[in-house]
Amino acid sequence: MPTPMDLVVRTAAFVVLMALILWPLELLWPRERPRFTPRAWLGDLGWLVAGVVTLNVVAAPIVSVLATRIPSASPSLWRLLASFLGAELLAYVLHRGMHEVPWLWRFHALHHAPRQLDWLKTWRQHPLDLLLHALVVALPGLLLGASLSSLSSLVLLRRVYTALLHANLSLRWGVLEHIVVTPDFHHTHHALDHQGRRGNYAGTFPWLDRLFGTWQRL
Repeated sequence: MPTPMDLVVRTAAFVVLMALILWPLELLWPRERPRFTPRAWLGDLGWLVAGVVTLNVVAAPIVSVLATRIPSASPSLWRLLASFLGAELLAYVLHRGMHEVPWLWRFHALHHAPRQLDWLKTWRQHPLDLLLHALVVALPGLLLGASLSSLSSLVLLRRVYTALLHANLSLRWGVLEHIVVTPDFHHTHHALDHQGRRGNYAGTFPWLDRLFGTWQRL
């Protein structure tokens, strides 16, 4: 388990890296005029810290214990791809459940409260919500015998990509919009919620929503 100083250093490094990448993009191609307030920014930063603690102090030990009970397998590209696809499918199911199951929505509603999104809003998430997503993402890899380092990388990469999806960006991705989830796709997911509608649950592949009948446009 990381020491408190390790968590401080990791969190600071992550915030600085994400800010250096995403803030300039948000300034150059904003989807909406930013409504920045120090109080809101500090609140979002607090949720980010809580999220990092949840992942490192709660989720990581659980995954480590489960990994000791499942035989590991040799590294394989196919195993990595299967782990990724399995994580995406289970994440879709959980995300949809967070919206459609009332007691799960009580936790997920915190994430949907803001009317305007930016990359830091990614972390405005109840710890239980974040924990369930992290475990669901890791589960397929665990069952397939992936290494702990691979599982940790998968969870981290998904968090980084999710930050991009929440960024206050107005960019067209061309043909890629039919292949991978974009900020526009995910902003639509949040906007639908504020209209009392549901859809666009996928985190990486929008065709999952088409497959299960939950793809929507504003």
